[in-house]
Amino acid sequence: MRRDEREDGAAGRAGGWIAALRSRAAMHWRMLIESPGGPSYVARGGAAGVFAGMLPAFGAHLLLAILLAFLIRGGRGAAAAACLLVGNPLTHAVILPTSYEIGRWLLPDPPGPHATWLPAWAADLVPVAEEALAGGVVLGLLVAPPAFLILRAVLRREAARMERREAAVSASSRRS
Repeated sequence: MRRDEREDGAAGRAGGWIAALRSRAAMHWRMLIESPGGPSYVARGGAAGVFAGMLPAFGAHLLLAILLAFLIRGGRGAAAAACLLVGNPLTHAVILPTSYEIGRWLLPDPPGPHATWLPAWAADLVPVAEEALAGGVVLGLLVAPPAFLILRAVLRREAARMERREAAVSASSRRS
């Protein structure tokens, strides 16, 4: 096999891989829009994920998002996806200092002595963690409602667009 044939074959395989990925993403997007609970169900889950992503609960974000989505009867898949989108190392570079500063503003005086059974280094981190958690809750409460409204509006618009497209296709197939 010649070199240029091998390169074309590799490019074809890469193009096939990308097309398969695009097709799979389109299928999952359609499943999301057509989910049994409707756009509000998915949007509630997304808002739960955004809220959980704002908290400094490293490693527990996903569990918290899914639990919260269950409690507010939202989509657990949407909660997980939104949580991973919002609560990642790149976004935490901005979210964590912001939530810490908000927490410092909310809790200006450090509370009294904490667990004395902790090592000194851990006892010093407790007030910082409390402030970051308090600020994260405030950020989550500020960001989750708009995320719900925006996500619900986008999903409703997409569902209506898909219905119009399907109606047009079925109407043109009846004419033929």
